Amino acid sequence: MRVRVRVGDRVYEAEVTDLGGGRYRVEVGGQSIEVEISEEIAAPQLPRIARSAPITTPSIPPQVATQAQQPAPENAVVAPISGKVVRVLVKPGDVVEPSTVVLTLESMKMELEVRAGRKGRVREVLVKPGDSVRTGQPLVTLVPG
Repeated sequence: MRVRVRVGDRVYEAEVTDLGGGRYRVEVGGQSIEVEISEEIAAPQLPRIARSAPITTPSIPPQVATQAQQPAPENAVVAPISGKVVRVLVKPGDVVEPSTVVLTLESMKMELEVRAGRKGRVREVLVKPGDSVRTGQPLVTLVPG
């Protein structure tokens, strides 16, 4: 089932697949994770909850909030998790599709492929291998084309 979810000020379309036993696969922007719904939420309630419940981001501890966080521009591919850039697979001028892997991040000894999420042309690559990035940090900017 397709649902729209709000994270902070951004709205995403997600595909939710029931895997049975309270487990679901959630796909957003070419990324996929499996989640388990606790017994407190009955599976038949999922569609209603997914459509209507606001999703809030965790509060930022004061020591971390000292640096003002700017929202990422809509044309940016952002880091889905904090980690270290392992490989950058695109350069300015490259044309990408939503499923194109633009770079690889390492987090907790696991590698994650970061996909473009939309069609466009790479305007700028904002990181290089070895850089540490935070969740939501812009990595690559795209322009239509």
